[in-house]
Amino acid sequence: MQQWPQVYADRPWISGINWDKPFIIFTNLTFLRGFFDDLKVTGIAQGWTLTVEESFYAAAPILFLLIRWRRWSLWIAPVVLALVAVMLFELSRPIHQFFGFFRNLGFIFYVTFLGRSFEFICGIALALYVKRNTPSVRSKPFATVFGLLWIAGSIAALMATEFYYYGTAKTISLLLVNNVVLPIGVALFFFGLLAEQTLLRKVLETPLMDKLGKSSYAFYLIHLGVLNTAISRFVTENMGVRFLLLVCVAWLLYQFVEKPAHRLLTPQH
Repeated sequence: MQQWPQVYADRPWISGINWDKPFIIFTNLTFLRGFFDDLKVTGIAQGWTLTVEESFYAAAPILFLLIRWRRWSLWIAPVVLALVAVMLFELSRPIHQFFGFFRNLGFIFYVTFLGRSFEFICGIALALYVKRNTPSVRSKPFATVFGLLWIAGSIAALMATEFYYYGTAKTISLLLVNNVVLPIGVALFFFGLLAEQTLLRKVLETPLMDKLGKSSYAFYLIHLGVLNTAISRFVTENMGVRFLLLVCVAWLLYQFVEKPAHRLLTPQH
């Protein structure tokens, strides 16, 4: 990266002084970089979402205890976590300048689990509902279509907010639509895939889609960054061709790296 900045111009890494770089490596390896505004897109840029995911895993035992105590208390969790976010923002004021740690509420609510917990709660609620009420497959795609329309409406609302709102009103509107409204539509859509027999479901059940699904994590790791930039610079700038090349590389990574590693780490019975 240091020797080839034209391919990977990671600003914090290239401009950092010597003591910065071990800390940048540390926060990337420990998935902590998502708590630092200046570091969230260092390394594998899209990996900032892994901090959100790992935070959920850390919070999951508490959420499960809440479910066992009172199922309805699960819906209070996002509110409590939002209050915790505000509290941590205030307590961390003295170190906000340290790589942008919890720099502002917009960053906390958009980038960290404390602000994005509602989408995880929607997923948990869907799983609990399906577990207790095993859906019989229906032919009419009400939930699928309504979920897709809800998602499309949410995207349209995000675009409108981006163009027509400014300042604090824009930030709050984007957060509400992205973190609260959109996840409901996604949950409805997933329920439709589980409970309704549709053409989309049949397509997603094909062997090709199965293979693409299994290699999706590898694709997530490479769709931005060094490989994508190198293909763009030295092979082609055509987005469609680049996409197909990255899909092929992702499948190879799954087949010859991820899958063997999974077998090695998973106890065989």
